[in-house]
Amino acid sequence: MPVDELQLQAARREFDAWSALSTSARRARIATWPDPEQRAFFLRWLDAEEATTPAAVRDPGAARPEWVGQQLGSYRLTGVLGEGGMGRVFAAVDLRDGRDVAIKRVRPGLATPTLLRRLAREFELMGRVDHPGIVRPLALEADDEGSPYLVLQRVRGVVLSEAELLRPARERVVLITRAAHIAGVAHAAGIVHRDIKPANLMIGDDDAVYLLDFGIAKPVAEEAMTALTQTGERMLTPRYAAPEQFRGEDVTAAADVYALGTMLLDSVFGVDATLPLTTPLTGNEAAQLRAIIQCARDPLPERRYRDASALAADLDRWLAHRTPEAARWHRRFAGARGAWIAVAAMLALVTMVLAVQWHGQRRAEPIDRGLGLRVSDLDGLPRDNADALLRALAADAAGDRARALALMRAADAGHPDHALPVLYLATWEPMAAQAAHRARLDRLLAASNDVYLGLLRASLQEEGKSRAESERVLRAALDLRPDAWKLRLALGHLALTRGDDAAARRELAAIDPAVLDPKRATIVLGDRAMLGDGVEVLRQLPALRARDPIAADVIVATVAFARGECEPVLPQIDRTIAAATVAQQPDLVERARYVGLLCRGQLQRWEELLEHGRALLRAVVLDQDEHGAVAIATLAAIAAARLGQPDEASRLLASVDAAKLFDGYRLDLALTRRMLALPDDVLPQLLQQPGMLDEDALAGMARTFLALAAGDRREAEVQLAAARRDGIRDTLFAIHADWLGQQLGEPPGPDAKRLPMLWYPPTSRWAARW
Repeated sequence: MPVDELQLQAARREFDAWSALSTSARRARIATWPDPEQRAFFLRWLDAEEATTPAAVRDPGAARPEWVGQQLGSYRLTGVLGEGGMGRVFAAVDLRDGRDVAIKRVRPGLATPTLLRRLAREFELMGRVDHPGIVRPLALEADDEGSPYLVLQRVRGVVLSEAELLRPARERVVLITRAAHIAGVAHAAGIVHRDIKPANLMIGDDDAVYLLDFGIAKPVAEEAMTALTQTGERMLTPRYAAPEQFRGEDVTAAADVYALGTMLLDSVFGVDATLPLTTPLTGNEAAQLRAIIQCARDPLPERRYRDASALAADLDRWLAHRTPEAARWHRRFAGARGAWIAVAAMLALVTMVLAVQWHGQRRAEPIDRGLGLRVSDLDGLPRDNADALLRALAADAAGDRARALALMRAADAGHPDHALPVLYLATWEPMAAQAAHRARLDRLLAASNDVYLGLLRASLQEEGKSRAESERVLRAALDLRPDAWKLRLALGHLALTRGDDAAARRELAAIDPAVLDPKRATIVLGDRAMLGDGVEVLRQLPALRARDPIAADVIVATVAFARGECEPVLPQIDRTIAAATVAQQPDLVERARYVGLLCRGQLQRWEELLEHGRALLRAVVLDQDEHGAVAIATLAAIAAARLGQPDEASRLLASVDAAKLFDGYRLDLALTRRMLALPDDVLPQLLQQPGMLDEDALAGMARTFLALAAGDRREAEVQLAAARRDGIRDTLFAIHADWLGQQLGEPPGPDAKRLPMLWYPPTSRWAARW
């Protein structure tokens, strides 16, 4: 009976999820597995892994065999270059001539016919194209058991997203132009890559560009034969995939053109690197480059460049300071339609120009830069209601949310048929009232058909939405309002939740602190400091200090904390708190106090942290700031636990009114109690009720905590492996998973070295870090 390949791959993914378990634990797990066919596969894979794993790495808690020093045919493996769900890419040395090579190998036991055909196809397609920028295939060989492996030219460098960080715009365009030339060579040979993205472009030390991973490439003539990629794997990257790829239609060279155009957009506009551009673009250069990007990213593939070579040729024209074809096309199109209209309208325009210009500028003035909202978005709202809304926004910017909420309610009460006040109420109101506002907002938007407000509404909807879907919504909104910095900030936070610090840095660096009020500037610059951009953040300080010296002092303290240099700035933090209190800047008071608490924790000054935390907790509880109380209570409880005062730690956490919190904050408190070895009955309750723990990764993590508390190490290992399989490493709870692994005897993982962000939950991560 033939093996079902999809079931086989599902079994392999299950087996891989147990990688953190000891060999004995895995054998015990296999012995109780209900499916006898899968049980046989599990045993075969485990035997193969043991046979090729040195005894030194078979100890309990070892994550995976290292393979270093193993011989594979004529090659000696020297390290791992990359890893995916189906296999690994190894660094190796050809023992016949000493040449460095890379070897792509399918995992033992997973060499299904489909994957073998994919590997053979990649070898055939890469060998068909002769270009120094396309990694050269050297051999397709098989090991002693008949499993194939692909031997490739070894190239050295960094991926595009790292290489472009310190480069000016024009140099980044040069790199992508070279990539377009390489893709054009593949297109001329009738091959579509289908997954061009920054991670598949390697930049060498000499700025040579290499296009990697033709694993899902196809000849255009065979595009209809989709069976080779129906393997249950994710075969596209949402940000760079063309619309027709999402629709499952035939894919041509235009899909690669779309991906290259998206990389241009991200690289040059809105996602600047960690340093300012040293050669800024002129207005005309920027306009021409936007025309190229628009042509490359047209929703209809037939209206894009015919292939990557045509895109590369237009970029070459732009780099040579010649007018690109895309700009000419736009001018011809506009001229053909509008020439006769222009002459007829000229006299009318001359008489109306001043009034129209004033009116247009007025309508384009921002009312909320963060969301990209303008005066024109107030259309239909009576003057008194519009004035109340604008005063509400001003109060919120000043940190007075209570007054802002009262004014926004007034703006809505006087004219309940306008969507804009309801949009803010759906965000600002207490959690219990938000659902009703969002339902009303949906009805209003359905009637008004306002596309941009609809996208903002979609960005508020989290239930059942993946990060990829959230990113698509935010990108679509930014295409309409590129100056909406809060949407850029949200993209940065999405990048952080998937562990992509480099992408988060680029998104945050694209936000100009000069357009932010001091309260928001401390958020954005503080995030950048935690991501390692302290040098650039300090360059922004003179401009910020000229506007608000107290905000600048908060950022100085934040940079010091991020660098682990808290000792000299602690006295200044206390002075900053006093100055912000006198100046009646509650948001800056809150941020300075929080950084002060974190610095004391970093210095392990537990008595001071407990003393200051108690005082601040009393203040935030009196202000009925339940969410702020969670963070302060957590930090104070950590200090109490470190001082051997578990009862005091429990009291501090219990002082937060959990009944007023939504499940995310209740989970945060429960995890804090668990990591501090304090009594907790909330985590089992959260697992039993519908809510955020419906997500498999979080549920697996919660079950790991429960199993560990019950002393069932075997079950804890199984549940932690399941959480990792389901993607816990791609969430803000990665540091908790790493902490759990250490309790089970694993060494600290890479997530333990990452600094958590300052202003956002889960605050319990500090218990894991300290």
